[in-house]
Amino acid sequence: DDIVCDIGFVPTFDSEADRRAALAVDRDGVIALVEAAERAKLPGRFVLVSSLLAGEVAARDKTTSYRMLNGLGGVLDAKRVSEARLRESTLDWTILRPGVFVDAPQGGLVVGGEDRFLSTSADARGLDRVSCKSPFFASSGAACAITRSQCAEACVA
Repeated sequence: DDIVCDIGFVPTFDSEADRRAALAVDRDGVIALVEAAERAKLPGRFVLVSSLLAGEVAARDKTTSYRMLNGLGGVLDAKRVSEARLRESTLDWTILRPGVFVDAPQGGLVVGGEDRFLSTSADARGLDRVSCKSPFFASSGAACAITRSQCAEACVA
């Protein structure tokens, strides 16, 4: 009776096409699913797989990583709106914000509070260093990438 929503548009690197797709999929598509789940009175949990850097703090700080990723059609802005709609809903919800998806694990799953891993040196405090192959989060080495299998395990935990 749960929903795991992991939809996301596929970038074409055409800025206008990516903007339209991010709005249609990452904002409007997710919001439509949230509202359908509310109308159906979903008895379980709604798990939204969003994106690292989709939060308010990242949007405010506009780090290089944020600007690079959001440059793909404003996808982080679209995800932030859909996250806000889910938060306002009547549903029992969880939002996961994974980093870059990779094929092979780079270590164990690192979990933190909202806006915890924003590519700053503070991210690494109290954590074992993680080998980071992502161009977005290499500065701290604390929060990097996740496999789709690791993400799926987190969704159903």
